[in-house]
Amino acid sequence: IGLDGFTFDAWAGGEGAMQQMDVMFDICEKEKLPFELTITLDTSCIDSNSPSLKPYPGNGWEKCIRWLLDKHGNSPNLARRDGKVLIMGYQSVWPGQYYISQYVKRTMPDASKAAQKAEEDRLRCTEEGWRMMVQAYRDIEKSIGQKFYWEFCLSGFFYGLDRQPPPGAIVKAAAFFAKEFPAVGMFLWEGPVPEISKAVVAAGAEWCHPMKMQYENFGWMQVASPGLNWVRGDWAYARTLPCTLIQQITWNDYHECTNLSPGYNTRYAYYDIMGEFIRWWKTGKEPTSDHDRVYIFSHKYANGTRMFPFKAMSRADNLIEVVTILPRPATLRSPGRKTTDGETEWEAPAGMSYKQFPLTPGPVAVELLRDGKVEVRLDSPEPVSDRPFRQDTGKV
Repeated sequence: IGLDGFTFDAWAGGEGAMQQMDVMFDICEKEKLPFELTITLDTSCIDSNSPSLKPYPGNGWEKCIRWLLDKHGNSPNLARRDGKVLIMGYQSVWPGQYYISQYVKRTMPDASKAAQKAEEDRLRCTEEGWRMMVQAYRDIEKSIGQKFYWEFCLSGFFYGLDRQPPPGAIVKAAAFFAKEFPAVGMFLWEGPVPEISKAVVAAGAEWCHPMKMQYENFGWMQVASPGLNWVRGDWAYARTLPCTLIQQITWNDYHECTNLSPGYNTRYAYYDIMGEFIRWWKTGKEPTSDHDRVYIFSHKYANGTRMFPFKAMSRADNLIEVVTILPRPATLRSPGRKTTDGETEWEAPAGMSYKQFPLTPGPVAVELLRDGKVEVRLDSPEPVSDRPFRQDTGKV
């Protein structure tokens, strides 16, 4: 569908993830695929003592990169940008936060833990501390012996502070790091993304725009786009900024419903639609089709539906959306339903368009008509229920 490569979380899945990456390098090399692979440094998942990483010197972040270079440094499929190995970020604050923490312990050895924490928090909110964060990455480069094309991820940048950062601090931090790293991005929208991204581009770095449809981490946080509003909006923003490096947020965590690859709920719908947006971004040409294509994005039950006797978290989304990509205009309708505008039928133009409906119980179907005759009918295999028996809020 137009993706240029994968980045592997280092190392969610431990040894198995490394073995899977080896297999993918092998496939790409043997098939001579124009596809690039790299890693994302995920501090929460790095085990420096794992059998594959233990032989390498340095801290956990260095070990992961050394492993990558040792195993695949000469591969034509190792992701590079401007001649440097591309390393994607995930909460990139942590190497720098550790650097600050060690600095404070050295310079304030007799201070209480509370005083040390207060000083760490102060530094994390100022350019003085941000320079230390940059130095943490420079030290990694010096230790390994080469420079990297870092994508500095701003997600979680102020996580764990005992104080509120100054107003506008995240935008200032974005502009600061954009002068020190070639690319800056984030995992989800955290803060005023339009202002952040413009500050990054103005400072001369690539803005790595996050793309997502939903995130369903049960028991912690659930976020979902109303229909495909986020998907449309993010890609429109990427085309107009413009954004030259994009991270499609997925990890293929099926239990979190972030998977872009085909799944039980989304089938091939989200996969197909994302391919259209990727091509639109790359070519500047809006989606077209030589045949009628109709997609339904719905849910198994409405927001706030009770799941007696169980407790459940809900999502913000409460819409059904129909997406069409047509070679020529047509009339569409969803039997038994009215659109959010109160229409029983609507005219869909050639190309890509959409219509939304309130998410209410009952079957979900779409009919496409020309000259008063139904040419295509699509029935969702999942009617909207008012009697869910378990939590399952991902889009269908």
